[in-house]
Amino acid sequence: MAEPRVPTRDRYFDLLRVLAIIRVSVFHFFPYALLENIFPSMGVMFALAGSLMANSLIRKGNPVTVIRGRLRRLLPPLWLMAAIVVPAMFVVGWDEKPAMWHLISWIFPFADPPSSTFGVQAAEVLWYLVTYMWLVFLSPIMLWMYQKARLLTMVLPVIALAVAIHFPQIWQKDAIEEVGVDILTYAACWIIGFAHRDGTLKQIPAWLVMIFAVACVGGSLGYSHLHPDAGGVKEISVAYAIYNIGFVLALLRISPPMGWLEKRPFADKWVSLINSRAVTIYLWNNVAIALCFPIGDAMQVWYLGRFSELGYVACALVLLCNAVLMFGWVEDLAAKKKLRFLPWPHDRVAAEKAPIKESAAEPRVPAVVAAAEKAPLTMSIGSVTAQAAHAETQIFRGGVTRPSMPGSPAAPGAPRPHGAAAPRPNGPNGPNGPNGRPGTPNGRPNGAPVPQPAGAQGPRMNGGPNGNQATAGWPGAPAQPKPGVPAQPKAGAPAPQNGVPQRKPAAANGAQPAVPPIQEWPTEPQTPQKSPARASVPQGGAARASVTPPGPRHGQPGR
Repeated sequence: MAEPRVPTRDRYFDLLRVLAIIRVSVFHFFPYALLENIFPSMGVMFALAGSLMANSLIRKGNPVTVIRGRLRRLLPPLWLMAAIVVPAMFVVGWDEKPAMWHLISWIFPFADPPSSTFGVQAAEVLWYLVTYMWLVFLSPIMLWMYQKARLLTMVLPVIALAVAIHFPQIWQKDAIEEVGVDILTYAACWIIGFAHRDGTLKQIPAWLVMIFAVACVGGSLGYSHLHPDAGGVKEISVAYAIYNIGFVLALLRISPPMGWLEKRPFADKWVSLINSRAVTIYLWNNVAIALCFPIGDAMQVWYLGRFSELGYVACALVLLCNAVLMFGWVEDLAAKKKLRFLPWPHDRVAAEKAPIKESAAEPRVPAVVAAAEKAPLTMSIGSVTAQAAHAETQIFRGGVTRPSMPGSPAAPGAPRPHGAAAPRPNGPNGPNGPNGRPGTPNGRPNGAPVPQPAGAQGPRMNGGPNGNQATAGWPGAPAQPKPGVPAQPKAGAPAPQNGVPQRKPAAANGAQPAVPPIQEWPTEPQTPQKSPARASVPQGGAARASVTPPGPRHGQPGR
């Protein structure tokens, strides 16, 4: 049975999300336009979310289930912040209180939540959650439109944004205008995520995508330069939307190998940690920055002189880390994972080196190979093979009697077929003759080698001691004498010396004496036969793994 496929994360996506989160946090502390222009993090985050949303819609097919899952991951961190910030705003004082029903946007962010002067730093970043939620709701419609007309669906949000900017009267209220402009600005990035997910972006030559991306970025910066009174490219909605499109196209078209990250476990773990707490970091970074200044002043950070900014940054990082530790567990709760105080990933190297328990479904090492590897070097080949075959039989039959082969002795107590030879009586070395499978009556355990007479050689795979005569106890061997009756040599055969049968001298004309037929199934003593066939498992019987019998002297047949 094939192993189940383990889902894996796209580490390139994870790295882009980490870079976007870091850029947002740095920009909130140092609001320089250069940081915004170097890496437009919000457009990248919406493009990544659009790709993942399209994947969920295509894979699951039920839009209601997908939307509910996205909201479950998004809303609990917001609710935890609202449970802390909203009561604090009322306690500290709220001069211009809005209508109470407006507070519902702190629970379900369909619009920017209201805030007082004290809570404005917490509410300032929530526009991202508002835009994200609306794009999640619109995703089934946008995906359907994209599948019908890909290019038109990508450029349609930019066209609608240009129309809305030139005709602002279509917006009834400022709150609606803010939400609508944000949705239209980043909807194109969201739809480019669709193109990345279904492979459409990969089908376009990379050089062509890069040329178009450079044209978008350069054109937006050029338009912003021609209108310096606007305050930068970010303040021109259409130009900023095209600027984000250029960056997103370039970043999603390439797919660099991420093996370098896996070779750096420390950096790889930080990427995983930040991704598992991305929403918490985004929601609380602005609050940490707002609180670092009064706390830094209380700690007299200004004594650091020109390094005082580093002291405030250190305070903000400490506050943000505490927020992640105290409130980050809600992301585990939203994802239906085990609650963790610090989700530091486990060491992959230690996990790979950990011993793996053998399961019943895993294949076993063939008994013949295992027995041959463990056998002493002084043990004869025939004994090793007989021992291995016995071990194999015990492993695979599982306590069920193995079906007998044609010509082999029947199981104890079972009737013998007509004409079958009777089982051999116990010899001096145990059951089944002197060189048969060793038994326990003489004190030797099953599988132990049988001692040979002095001067005798061990049995060979394809013959007896001299290579052309079968050894006693093997197929084709001469019948064993009954207890107490001396063995009689055959007519014309030389008398045995020291219990070892001797080769019959060659005839005068150089012809060799006939060699008894050799049967290549030495697991049990058998009656000689011309062409032994492998036993078949009867209907309903226990299956036994087959082992290829030893082949000819100069080669082994394939399985």
